[in-house]
Amino acid sequence: MKKWILLLLIFLTYHIKAQEYNKQYTYQDAIKLKNIIADIYNSDKQKAFYTVLEKYGVNKNNIDSNIFLKEFKINETLLAANKSIDLKQKNNNSAGFSASSVFSNVFSDSISSFKVAPNLINWQASAVNGLASFMAGRFKQEAFSTGLNLFFKQLNTDKEKKYAAAIFPKTFQQIETLFNLGGNAYYTTDLITLRQIAQLDLERMPENILENVDKIFLKLDNKPEIKDILQLGNHIIDYSKQGLTIDKLITSLASENYAINSKIGKIINLVDLFSQALITQADTEVNWANASNFTITDFLNSQKSEIKMFYGLLYQQLKNVPEFNIYFGGANANTTFIATKIQDLLKCISKFNTAHQYIKAKKFTIEKIEDVIYYLKLINEPIISFSKQITNNNTNVGIALNNEVLEIYNKYFLIVESVIEKNYKKLVPVFLTEFSKYWGANLKTTRTISFVAQLATLDKASEMENLLYSFAMPVGSASVKRNSKFNLTLNGYVGITGGFETAYGSIKNQTKGNIGLSAPIGISATSNKGQLTYFVSFIDLGTIVNQRLKNDTVTYNKLRFEHFITPGLGLYYNFKNYPISLGAHFNYVPNYRTIKYKNGAVDIVDNNTSVTRLNFSILFDLPLFTLSNKSN
Repeated sequence: MKKWILLLLIFLTYHIKAQEYNKQYTYQDAIKLKNIIADIYNSDKQKAFYTVLEKYGVNKNNIDSNIFLKEFKINETLLAANKSIDLKQKNNNSAGFSASSVFSNVFSDSISSFKVAPNLINWQASAVNGLASFMAGRFKQEAFSTGLNLFFKQLNTDKEKKYAAAIFPKTFQQIETLFNLGGNAYYTTDLITLRQIAQLDLERMPENILENVDKIFLKLDNKPEIKDILQLGNHIIDYSKQGLTIDKLITSLASENYAINSKIGKIINLVDLFSQALITQADTEVNWANASNFTITDFLNSQKSEIKMFYGLLYQQLKNVPEFNIYFGGANANTTFIATKIQDLLKCISKFNTAHQYIKAKKFTIEKIEDVIYYLKLINEPIISFSKQITNNNTNVGIALNNEVLEIYNKYFLIVESVIEKNYKKLVPVFLTEFSKYWGANLKTTRTISFVAQLATLDKASEMENLLYSFAMPVGSASVKRNSKFNLTLNGYVGITGGFETAYGSIKNQTKGNIGLSAPIGISATSNKGQLTYFVSFIDLGTIVNQRLKNDTVTYNKLRFEHFITPGLGLYYNFKNYPISLGAHFNYVPNYRTIKYKNGAVDIVDNNTSVTRLNFSILFDLPLFTLSNKSN
């Protein structure tokens, strides 16, 4: 039942639209009427005369209501008086025939003039360096995998992601798929696939915007004309790809569904009405009559009755359109004013000839990107000109569009142009700057949109990994930590440290003071409005420049990679306005010292003695990568 009701509504909507706009080949009919009146005494021609007019709702009883056509009302009395005249003789004398002898001359006002055819030098030191490089690489891979998983999790749980997901639906679907795989395991092929899908989404960005316009542009609820004009732009692109002649393209645009009482729908239907009215020939090569042939001078020329006929027929088509009552100046407007207003609109429509000649010269196949863009501009220009002309300086016209609507239409085509050029670096900034006021997304969503755009522009796997790495684990800032409710960061510190070091001998332990440099790296967790940081260290690059005080019994072993592995715990107080932290740090250094001491009369030497340190430090806070952050 619902299906039949829907079909009935569609049927009624179509017929209501068809009744509102009477579209005819007006210029061609005007030529026919000119030829008919040359032999108006012929009864067949009289019938043909009114047959043409009937298409416009004009007959012998109401022709007087048309201020242009009433001049051509057939004088029945004169016809009756001339019935006995031989038609052949009249035809022979047609050179001296005057239209005024047959028609009542009441016109006394003074008139002034794409298909688109389809960018330590020894072996031990070398071993240590090799091991260090391997460990650093593995650390980076694991950190990246973990960070990327956290990034994907954030994208999937962020309540604001709906904006970015509406613009890049396939990309977010793939991100969700990768995230749901579990195990934090991502392969290079996964990243390449993600990039390719991001490219598809960017190529479809104009369509994605329209398909999800209500999800993206939440501030357009009360601006249906903006939604419609975006839809119109997309239809122009689609129909241009189909290789339609321009007249068929315009008619197709007019047949699309727009919002109820849509200004855009009315304007494009009027463009179609004028377009069909100006077509010079039927069933042959399409051309629009040049508006320069419809000047007021031509209008006054008694030898160019087809011009008067044309204005009369077109006026008949327009006078029942409510918006034109205002455009024409109301019921008291004279023929001069009305003809001038009509001619202004005709000038806009005749510009379609430029687009037609261009596509014709290309044999209706455009191969170059710049040609596609130029062709779209040629189609757009008459439509925009028509819209501006009909609404120019007259906001009372019911279909008047404000500048915002026309501007957003041009901005939409900037996006289209960027997509055609595959200039994705330009595409997203245009979208973010020109459309942001209609969707009001936050900075986090803006960064996500930029991420997708950058991802689509890269070719090498290494470049993609670097990009994902930068987004998954962005370089942090000490100020971020100090202004967060909670912050989890891969963190480094550099500064001065001092305290107590205990070396663990086989028989005796030695505790001495120590002082030096500290450069630990680990995971920091910051809370309490950024004041306190809990630190778990893994590495300390300052180990070898840390000296024991009164170091009379302790020497270094040869440097090995394990000396940098210094697991430890720290608690730091962060200065609010400076990247400086102050606190205590306890850590363990394996196999680090060789110590000598006496056990009675015996000298004891312990090699590879491990040490622990409890130090107090003043450090520069150097966040490396933010793993998680919650703002205050």
